[in-house]
Order: sequence, then C-alpha cells, then structure tokens
Amino acid sequence: MFPLDFQALPFQPARVFVVESVPPGTLRGEHAHKHQQQALICLKGTVSVAMQVEGRTATVELGSPKVALLMESGVWSAQRFVEPDSVLLVLASGEYDPQEYLDARS
Repeated sequence: MFPLDFQALPFQPARVFVVESVPPGTLRGEHAHKHQQQALICLKGTVSVAMQVEGRTATVELGSPKVALLMESGVWSAQRFVEPDSVLLVLASGEYDPQEYLDARS
C-alpha cells in the first residue's frame, strides 16, 4: 500500500484511468497534450516512457508505485510496456478530449 496525496500534484486530477492487459513491447500514448498535464504511475511491472519536447529527448523507466512521472503539456510521450501484466495508472488534469491531443512530435 502507498498513499497518493493529490495535494502534492501541481494540478487537480479531473480523470483517472488504468492501462493494463497490454502485451510486452507494445507502445501506447504516442501524443502530447495541448493544455493538460498527467501523472504516470506504474502500479505493477515496468513501463518505459520516451519523451520529446523542443528537440530534446529522454527515456524514464517506471517500475515502482512509489514514483510518479509528471507529464507537462506539450511533452510528446510514448509508453512501452516492458513486462507482462504491467499496469499504468494515469491521473489527468482534464476530461477526455481527442481535440486536446497533439500527435506529432514537437
């Protein structure tokens, strides 16, 4: 068990969802958000997050529910599920809106 303190986030979550049952090696996400922020937490397994913004790139491996990765608006990202049965929790600052997505890498 781990506490999740919404007060520690730089935004008030408006939506929470879980991504699971994704075969290892599969990419998810592959977009940025125009205005919304997200916090990514790997509840089980390992998820590798590739990010790109303004020509800079970085990759972070999430493998503990004690660590959250804050995704600011405008940061393109893709999540690769590394292990079988990996589970990713996502806290989003806004409601689902496909018009909010930026599909191209910045």
